[in-house]
Formats: sequence, C-alpha cells, structure tokens
Amino acid sequence: MKQLRTAAAAIAVVLLAGSAMLAQQPSSSIAGKWTMTTQMQGGNGFVSTLDLKLDGKKVTGTVESQYGTSPLTGEFADNTLTFSMTFNGQQGPMQIPYTATLKDGKLTGTLSAGQMEIPWTAERIKDPAQDAKPAAKVIAIAGNWTMALELPAIGSASPSLDLKQDGEKITGTYTGRYGASAIEGTLKDRAIEFTTTVNAEGTPAKMSFWGEVSLDGQTMTKGTAEVEGLGDATWTATKNKS
Repeated sequence: MKQLRTAAAAIAVVLLAGSAMLAQQPSSSIAGKWTMTTQMQGGNGFVSTLDLKLDGKKVTGTVESQYGTSPLTGEFADNTLTFSMTFNGQQGPMQIPYTATLKDGKLTGTLSAGQMEIPWTAERIKDPAQDAKPAAKVIAIAGNWTMALELPAIGSASPSLDLKQDGEKITGTYTGRYGASAIEGTLKDRAIEFTTTVNAEGTPAKMSFWGEVSLDGQTMTKGTAEVEGLGDATWTATKNKS
C-alpha cells in the first residue's frame, strides 16, 4: 500500500510539473508591424500601422496613421491582446482601449470609443527579407577554354577563350583566326552570353555568343552564335586543365 501511495505521489508531481511547463509556454508572438483596419461608420475602413514590441506579457509600441503617431501600452496573454492609447481630440485627450484575439495569424477585435464598440482587424506586414530568394551560387568559369566553333559558311574553327569573372560580369579575350580581341558578357545562373569584335583583315566583325555552363564549370554546351558577315554558328567549349 505504501508503494502505491509513493507511486501516486510521484505521478502527481510529474503531472503538476507538466502543467506548470505548459502554462509557462509563450503564445504566438505578436511583435512586429501590422496593418490595422478600423471599420468606421458607413463601412469605410480607416488604415493605420501597429508597431508592437513584446516583453514577456507586456506590450508596448505605437499606432501610426495620417493623424500622427501615438504610443500604446498593454498586455498579450493566451492569444488575447489588450492595449490602450491616448487620442487627442477636439475635446481634449481621450483614452481608447483596444482588445483583440490572435487567430490564424490575424488580429480581430474591437475598440471602445465612448458608447461605441468599433470592430478592427490587423494583418502582419511581411518582412521582404523573408520572401527574398537566396542568391544563386555563381559558377566559377575564370580560366582558359578551348572552343569548337562550327561556321557553315567556312567550316570548323578552334578559337580559345581567356575568361575573367567578377560575379556575373565576364571579361577576357577571344583568340582565333584574326588574333585576340576583348570579350564582354555575363553569366546568370548557367546562362552565358558574351560579345567580341574581331578585325577580319581590316574589317570589324561583331561576334555574339550564347550558351549554357555545366554545374561544375568545366564545359559549355548548347552554344549558338551570330557572326557578322558569316551568319549563324554553333559552338561548345571545354575548360583547359591548369
């Protein structure tokens, strides 16, 4: 019997401790900025901005509207928000109490203005940084490359590329039949494009290239090109081992 009483006492202690832990668990946080819409007479919505700070249960912050900014103080517990602010009207300052319930990420409640209970809602203003996509990793392609260029007008060629890279910006030199010429272009994700102008026996000829870089940065495929005076071309490129 004594063992049963001891076990029951132990269970009671565990249950009480568990209940205390649950009671201490914080509700969903309301800290941050909210777009607040107050339903005025006639069905018009008056929009203002709530900026809330939470310290335990204590709430502080501001209400900002076209009439200015007013401080607020209150409390948030069990998903219920209560606060008050002072409105300086024509008849002097007036304390306005607000109450609301947080449900599904939205505040819904009322404010008391004299004998009137006016409904209001608020939705959290999203931080743009939360929705921003992480920057894509730039594939490293700096170095020397050998191209395989197919020009239907004149046949095959094997020019070389010496590429330099600064983020998405591509510079360097293209060396082929008519010597070396400067390159300018971009690499966005895996899509590369660049141009160069060669001196073809005294006549400038612009060459524009488009292609796709492999994830490991060792090959370029699906290459197309436009060569001034010679028409369209195709190409691939392989990075030379250093």
